Amino acid sequence: MMKNCIRIFIAAVLLALPVVFTACSSDDGPRVPKGPEAFEYQWELAGTVIAQGTAAEKRAALDAEEEINAILVASFRAKTIEGATVSVDSVKQIFKVVGSDADSNDDVVRGVYYSAKADLKKAAAKGLPKQATISIKRDNTFIIKQEKLRD
Repeated sequence: MMKNCIRIFIAAVLLALPVVFTACSSDDGPRVPKGPEAFEYQWELAGTVIAQGTAAEKRAALDAEEEINAILVASFRAKTIEGATVSVDSVKQIFKVVGSDADSNDDVVRGVYYSAKADLKKAAAKGLPKQATISIKRDNTFIIKQEKLRD
């Protein structure tokens, strides 16, 4: 009788092993390939408002700010990032990069900014106050941090 109990116990353990290994596996569902990662960047102009001045000076500052935004939009739309897609929203002052990795994209963003820097400074000189700055960030990481637009 004892032999039969041991055999039944061993048989039950052997039958239960596949269920135990399946339940303890780290893969709970079918493997779904991870899609490309999306990175959102935002640019922000600060210190561009003229509190005191003529209407013409205030209008010139607004025009300069619009021109800076247009330069950034054109620069980011023109740049192709290898293996990634770029979309720009000029109203929200953001652009998205889908694909590649964060460090590579950050380097490309810096490159685009520095290649457009001369045009940005020309536009800023048309009416922005000397304290005007620009920042570009991804999440809470600054790519360009409060860089002066005028010398």
